[in-house]
Amino acid sequence: MNIPKPAQVGLALVALFVGIGLFGYLTGDAEPDAGESSASGQGGEFVDYDIIKDTKQGSLKRTVEVMLPTRMGSQQLKSLADKIHEPGFDKTFIGYNIQGESPGHYWATTHYTPDLKVNILGSTLDEHVSLDQDNVEVDGEILGKWHSNRMPEHSIVFYSQDGNLFVKRKFSDGSVLEGELTQEEQDGKTIYYDESGKQHGEYYVIASDGDLQFWSENGNYYTAPQDD
Repeated sequence: MNIPKPAQVGLALVALFVGIGLFGYLTGDAEPDAGESSASGQGGEFVDYDIIKDTKQGSLKRTVEVMLPTRMGSQQLKSLADKIHEPGFDKTFIGYNIQGESPGHYWATTHYTPDLKVNILGSTLDEHVSLDQDNVEVDGEILGKWHSNRMPEHSIVFYSQDGNLFVKRKFSDGSVLEGELTQEEQDGKTIYYDESGKQHGEYYVIASDGDLQFWSENGNYYTAPQDD
């Protein structure tokens, strides 16, 4: 049977579109790519996020690393996890870091094993806000204040009293640690350490810009920004 040329062209286009759609389905082109995106959060607002790593081991496991611009609540994390999660994997592990904060430890995780479990490992949104707004009171002259995002998140205050130096740390859960500081000159720089730091070979250095550097025998491993 002879098919008119316009009909032949139409059938060819249909076959082409079907083929493209089938190819995309088979190769997984519909899967979300790593990169910036957003998800509807609690109350309908949109939460920006950036998938910085997405690895898959067949159908056994999928591991995703996500960068967030700020902390969020458990319900928002659940909504975001549902957005990122894909069917077809026995287990899915999703870890979250906060932009601008110390890497190395996830702030939170949402793991499907296979049921979803939300786990906030660092300070919660409320704890972070409370710590950020709370003034650490000391009985002496304040020499410097800093905010450390290393878990557990805490504020640090150096102060002097009756000729002695002290350090006070207030953590996001409200607990406080306080101890005496020793000041020494080492390799042309002033270092500070407490009893725990002395035992582990760790000390502080106040940088020229006012930030507080954390040092060990391996070098400067973290820097806490100065708290205005």
